[in-house]
Amino acid sequence: MGVWERFRDADPQKKRRVLLMGAIGAFVVATMMTLGMFKYTSRPNFCITCHEMKPEYTTWQASSHSKVSCVTCHIKPGPVNFAKKKIEDVNQLRLHLTRKVPENIRMPEKIENEVCETLSLIHI
Repeated sequence: MGVWERFRDADPQKKRRVLLMGAIGAFVVATMMTLGMFKYTSRPNFCITCHEMKPEYTTWQASSHSKVSCVTCHIKPGPVNFAKKKIEDVNQLRLHLTRKVPENIRMPEKIENEVCETLSLIHI
C-alpha cells in the first residue's frame, strides 16, 4: 500500500495531525528560505550582480564606507523598513527580467551623511 492510500484510509484525527505537521514543516522551510534570501541579497557582492551597479560598487570599495554594508545606509533601520525595501526590490527584479533597466540609475531619495556616518561607527 502506497503513502497516498495509507493517508486516504487513515482516521480523520491522524489525517489532521499529518496535515498540521506538514503545514508546520512547510512554514519552517519557507521561513528559513526567506531569511536566507534576505541575508544573501543584503551583501555588497550581491549588489554587483546587476551590471549597472559595478561603478557604484567600485566607488564604495575605495571609499571610507567600504567596511559598512550597503544596506546599512540604503535601508532605514528596523525590520519593517527592511521588509518593505525587500518587497520594493521585487520591482528591480521585474526590470531585469523584462530588460528595462535604465542606463543610468538614480537614488530614489537622498541619504543623509549623518545617518551613514553614525551607523558606520556602530558597525565598525
